Amino acid sequence: MKFSDLSADVIDDLLTFIPDFSTLSAALLTSKQQVYTVFQSRPKSILARVLEENSQAVRTIENFFSFRYKDQASPISRLEPIESSRFRRALYRLWLVLRENSVIPPISLANSLEMAGLDSVPAMYTEDFFKDEFEKIIRARKVDEKTWSERHDKAILNRATERQDQCHRCHAVCGVNLWGASNWSILKGYFSRGEMVNLFPGNLTRNAVEMNAFNVYFEQNPQIDDRMLIEQLMALDVDESGVWAKDKWYCLECVKELFRLRYWKWWLEKKRQDGVTIEEDCWYGYNCRTQRHAQPHAQRLNHLCMPTRGTGPN
Repeated sequence: MKFSDLSADVIDDLLTFIPDFSTLSAALLTSKQQVYTVFQSRPKSILARVLEENSQAVRTIENFFSFRYKDQASPISRLEPIESSRFRRALYRLWLVLRENSVIPPISLANSLEMAGLDSVPAMYTEDFFKDEFEKIIRARKVDEKTWSERHDKAILNRATERQDQCHRCHAVCGVNLWGASNWSILKGYFSRGEMVNLFPGNLTRNAVEMNAFNVYFEQNPQIDDRMLIEQLMALDVDESGVWAKDKWYCLECVKELFRLRYWKWWLEKKRQDGVTIEEDCWYGYNCRTQRHAQPHAQRLNHLCMPTRGTGPN
């Protein structure tokens, strides 16, 4: 039997088993005379089935959206009924517009979240999926900046009920843009490992010997995630940055300050704990310029220390 011999009812049944809009779109384009005609005669039932197939994905993505923008303490959606309705309606519309042209298919994001939890979310998802792709549509529709600024804050969430939480350290009011024990797992989307190490003081990041040992350590200890790393930084001896509490919330700038002041000290402590011989301190400490180009010097002296001579790095 040829495909052209299939009845409208059989084609309708086949279309209801299609798992997503991209596949449905492709199927409709393959046969405008037969398949598309069947779709036109009963679009609601076919679309309803495709939406049903993707309802779990939508629920998963809503949980993540709520976790990031509504309540960082809850992995389950805390959106109010009207907010949930707005979010799902917007997501389905975005899904239809993007289809196979999306660089970040919604179903892929949902699968990533379901298989490995929030830790599995690549950095691109935390910003691009909810911002960059949507802004492409806004630009294409020529929505002016004034209209965008007036409407986007109220598009999904009731901003009147937004939390006014403060950073525990600097007391800046940041609302949901605070970081703590429950959401360290998605910090990498806003503050990457590369950005963290770039906060090493002086010329340390230009010391090839030190950076090679540092990179090898993380390759051999993949269990050290952001949560574990930050908790260990907070547990170091009190310094000029004061006391850091694991159960408090901090703004991103204060989190960066924690790394700026303590990350290099943490690395020195890890080397000691692993039994690495710590050589005599270089007089010029982390500001030493010679460590940048002289490997024997970088190997012979320790540069994870405060300078006792010289000026700042160049």
